[in-house]
Amino acid sequence: MKSRVFAVLAIALASPAFAGAGDTKPVITDFDAAYETGVMWPVDGVNTSAQPDEAALELITDNGFAAVIDLRGQDEARGIDQQAIVEDLGMTYIALPIEGQQSLTFANAEKLDAAIAEFDAPVLIHCDSGDRAGALLALRASLNGAEDTAAIQLGQSAGMTSLEDVVRERLADGAPQKSAALDAGNGMTGADSLTDDLDFELDLGGSSEALSNELMEIALPEITISE
Repeated sequence: MKSRVFAVLAIALASPAFAGAGDTKPVITDFDAAYETGVMWPVDGVNTSAQPDEAALELITDNGFAAVIDLRGQDEARGIDQQAIVEDLGMTYIALPIEGQQSLTFANAEKLDAAIAEFDAPVLIHCDSGDRAGALLALRASLNGAEDTAAIQLGQSAGMTSLEDVVRERLADGAPQKSAALDAGNGMTGADSLTDDLDFELDLGGSSEALSNELMEIALPEITISE
């Protein structure tokens, strides 16, 4: 209990209301440093990272995180049974595979935005190195109205490296793509679009009795949520 109380306090202190000028924290997590303090620093409810191990997943649980969004493909080796560990720790596991540059789209950024909006607590978004996570967050920022420069800076802060040129291309050609992504959600982001035009697949691991039949029929291609 003490660790969770401390985590909530740490998250509050990391918010803009408490942060001093020039005190901007990176979105991507250095777990080696985080292990020393035991504290995570979400930015707008999000941290990114490279592939987490079991200790990292335990750390984010202690810091009050609600979900892990995994951008890696099904065939990528993780070294652990990640979904099982995430669920055993009481968090929600979400699979949103970003496989190749062709998957780095505004449509997938909108799906990421909708998934993040499902949670009131912080979420961890990861891939292998943080590159895909940062790149998709940059497109999400653009989708939500950020100027291109700000979107790129956010992506860099979240771990984007080799995919920056791809993101810049998407931003340069992005008006039609952004319009299509927003049309897919009727101009909505977050929870509304999950229950409207976006399909959503929810794997509750045996706890489905609490949900209506209507909710159980919602399905989102390429995203799988388990808890």
